Amino acid sequence: MTFDWEPVHWDSNLGTLLKEYSLEDILTSDKCLHDWILQMKVIGVTLVRGGAREGEILRLAERIAFIRTTCYGETVPIKTRDVSADNTNLAYTNKSFPIHSDLVCYGRPPGILLLHCIKPAEGHGGDNMVVDGFKIAKELKVEDPEAFEILTETEVEFFDLGKEVYGKYHQRSRHPTISLDSRGRLNRINISDHARDAMLRIPNNQVRPFYDALSSFSRRIYSEENIYPIKLAKGDILAMDNNRVLHGRRPFEATSSRYLDQGYLEWDEMNSRLRILHTQLGYQ
Repeated sequence: MTFDWEPVHWDSNLGTLLKEYSLEDILTSDKCLHDWILQMKVIGVTLVRGGAREGEILRLAERIAFIRTTCYGETVPIKTRDVSADNTNLAYTNKSFPIHSDLVCYGRPPGILLLHCIKPAEGHGGDNMVVDGFKIAKELKVEDPEAFEILTETEVEFFDLGKEVYGKYHQRSRHPTISLDSRGRLNRINISDHARDAMLRIPNNQVRPFYDALSSFSRRIYSEENIYPIKLAKGDILAMDNNRVLHGRRPFEATSSRYLDQGYLEWDEMNSRLRILHTQLGYQ
């Protein structure tokens, strides 16, 4: 049984499509869980409310199957703090965080990103920004087909190094900016300016065309008409399809602290749970 529903694309109008769920309903109702997973497949982003305490991401993950552990641990506590030689991640600061896909430095980046707001940023700023990367890639294919072709064929080097819960790490991988599957369909967007290496393994005469193509794509990503801002409140869990939905953060006041817990799920397990629920609930 496959579930190849066509995605519904969005831009700054996401508010008309964004569904909100109660965490308790997802944890206790199979029908609600089925609807939530389906919404993640079709829209790519949902807002789950009612995450009252730390550890809620693990409870949600266990409802599906298990958490995707990374070099940062089972979950990633993102608290405002001073960066150091071992921790240079912009996420730990109050500064603007460029729009990106998560952990493209991995050979297999996580499929789903969960952001649990335990303490929101006070005052002005701190909004999360979400962008439908698949929508923009499809528009690029029509409006600038040469750029689309370059970005699907040119592999980019991504890396990350530092020290986290399991000690020092040095992740490195290569992906095209726009990844297609074996049937030529959009599979994943791999974009992360802060993790992209300056080294390109391409002939010199292809360097300028690549950067022109990347610029064409990035201009569309950062167009205000394509960005939907979300200011998370305490207890909110923002769930995003990390293959499709790009995200970033606006800066917030330096005197404010912010605490998010971050975790990952995999689409294999989400799809498995959806098939089981589909059968159990008697859907055709």
